[in-house]
Amino acid sequence: MTPQTQWLHKDNDCGGTIYIGDNACYYCDKCEHTGKLKSVKMECPTHSTSDGYYISLDSSTLSIAEVISCVGQMVSEVGQKWLIKFLENLEDW
Repeated sequence: MTPQTQWLHKDNDCGGTIYIGDNACYYCDKCEHTGKLKSVKMECPTHSTSDGYYISLDSSTLSIAEVISCVGQMVSEVGQKWLIKFLENLEDW
C-alpha cells in the first residue's frame, strides 16, 4: 500500500496541487489555472518511476485510458456517482 499523494501540476514546472472535478476539468491551487484534463501535464511524486515522468494528455486513446485509471483510484474517496458523472463529461473529449 502506498500513501495517498497529490498530483502535481507540471505545466511550466508550476508544482501546484491538481484537483480533478467531476466535470472532467482540473484546477491548480498554486497558479489557479483551470482547464480540461486533456490539456494538463501531471506528475505523481509517489508513483512516477523516473525523474521527469508525468502524464500529458493529448486526446489519444492511451491518454484517455491513463485518465480513467487515475480517477478510478479515487473512487473509494469520491464515490461511484462522482466517477459516473466524470466519465459522462469525457464525452466532449
